[in-house]
Amino acid sequence: MNLTLSELIRYIVQSLNMALDIGNETSYANSFDVEVTENGFLFIPRLPASYLIDDDLYLRIFKIVNAALFPDYTLLKQNAFYFVPINTADIHVKRGNAR
Repeated sequence: MNLTLSELIRYIVQSLNMALDIGNETSYANSFDVEVTENGFLFIPRLPASYLIDDDLYLRIFKIVNAALFPDYTLLKQNAFYFVPINTADIHVKRGNAR
C-alpha cells in the first residue's frame, strides 16, 4: 500500500464511516476524526457524542481498521479503550483513543 499520509487518513476514515455503525455519527457529521502518528493512529471523538465511548466501540474500531490495513500494516490490540490527551484549546476534541 503506497499511500501518502493524507490518503492513509482518508482511507481509515472512509472505512470507519462505512462500517462503524454508530447511528448517523460519521466524520461527515463532524462526529469524529482520525490522526495518524508514528506509532499508530488516534480515533478522536467530538464530544459530547450521541454514541457510547467504551470498550465495545474500541473493539469495533480495531476490527474495522485492522482488516482494512492488512497486510500492509499490523495493528496491535490494546487490552481496553484508553484516552490520550491532545494538545488543543478545543474542549470537544482534547482527547483521542490511541491505537
